[in-house]
Amino acid sequence: MEINKYIEYVKYFSYLFNEKDISVMWRQKNVGINFSIDIESELPKINSSFNEKEFMEISFEILSLSRLISRREFLDDDLREVNDKTEDIKFLDKIDIISEYFLNDDLIQYINVQTQSITNVLDEVDYEILTKRSKKTPEEIISHSLLLRLSVRDNYSKEDQDNVERITVELTKSEVEKTIELLNEALSSLEKIK
Repeated sequence: MEINKYIEYVKYFSYLFNEKDISVMWRQKNVGINFSIDIESELPKINSSFNEKEFMEISFEILSLSRLISRREFLDDDLREVNDKTEDIKFLDKIDIISEYFLNDDLIQYINVQTQSITNVLDEVDYEILTKRSKKTPEEIISHSLLLRLSVRDNYSKEDQDNVERITVELTKSEVEKTIELLNEALSSLEKIK
């Protein structure tokens, strides 16, 4: 494959990822991918030379190399040497292309945590606003609160399947404010590291 075509595939993959038409499940031992569009019918509309088989192969290569980049494992000379003997496009060229057209610092950090963490990782966050009402006069609101739902995945499980735990916490407005304040402090500390 020519390098320009490879670049076009990476650009299209990146576009789909950013538009949320591709969702990626980063795991320690593997990676999963879901498409919310019909790739077979969409690819020819983008570029008549694209085909589904190539796109799927390159998609998984992008994800695999993204994991290596996030871990800084692409510096392994043996890995580069084997790849450079068997591929039309040099290994470091692929690394550069994926780094330029797909990855950014936040995504690299996310991939690293999702694939390297030895503890639970956050899978999903959602909330609802709750109101408490008087039993005698239901139209009267006594209080309101936030129901925070966290889905946490055991990232270090020896099992192949996901081990997701759901945690639900009810918080008052002041507890939400304190939590936001604490998270902002933590974010500020993280930003100082950059």
